[in-house]
Amino acid sequence: IFYLTQLISIHKIMSENLDGLEEKLREVGIRLLELQKLAECPVCFYPLDVAHSQCRNGHAVCSSCTSKLNMCPLCKEQFVLSKPTLMNQLLDRLPKPCPFIRTGCSAILPEEGHEEYCEFR
Repeated sequence: IFYLTQLISIHKIMSENLDGLEEKLREVGIRLLELQKLAECPVCFYPLDVAHSQCRNGHAVCSSCTSKLNMCPLCKEQFVLSKPTLMNQLLDRLPKPCPFIRTGCSAILPEEGHEEYCEFR
């Protein structure tokens, strides 16, 4: 009976800790999605690339959209020529959604290579 009581106590403690861990993981997932949203181009909604441009107010636009624009689509300020090093370092470390997200892929990956094998390409 003593061992059974100990096992029940251990199980209860582990269950409570796992519930807390699940909640923490859910919070981390939400924060990651928020960061990914911030790292989207406001024009095409694709993830920003490291060649993106920023305006004087700090709004970022991907290189593909920047080549079609004369000014920031959000505030109408000019783009600056300097490259935002810190922003590039953050973008480089964020997991990226699959390039085929618009055709149905929901994979979010820490590095490239998935698109070669993606069933939605």
